[in-house]
Amino acid sequence: MKASRICIALCAAIFLLALAGSIHLLHPAQATIVEIVQDGKTLYTFDLSGQVEKERIEIRCAEGNNVIYIGPEGICVESADCADQTCVNMGYLQSSALSIVCLPHKLVIRYADGAAQSDGAAQVDGVSE
Repeated sequence: MKASRICIALCAAIFLLALAGSIHLLHPAQATIVEIVQDGKTLYTFDLSGQVEKERIEIRCAEGNNVIYIGPEGICVESADCADQTCVNMGYLQSSALSIVCLPHKLVIRYADGAAQSDGAAQVDGVSE
């Protein structure tokens, strides 16, 4: 009897932690600066806070093409010629924790980190020996 109560309490705690983590991940982004990165290099940077005009950008690479829509609603991949269409189905970029990614075309649309470098180089968080 005691073991079943412990198991129920443990399951409830795991459920609540998962729920809190989901809420944190899906919380709308506070940032307004978005960057479009392909193969580790930043191609475009936009401020969505004042975006009133609708704009489409076509990004071409050896693997294929993506059409990016930017408007008052936000930013999304409008069309792509990749097989799985995951990037198109992701919809508008809404959370800084979740980026729009097109793996076949090595394309990432994400909210810019305040400390991000414009040349796309990776930053070092720590050193391990």
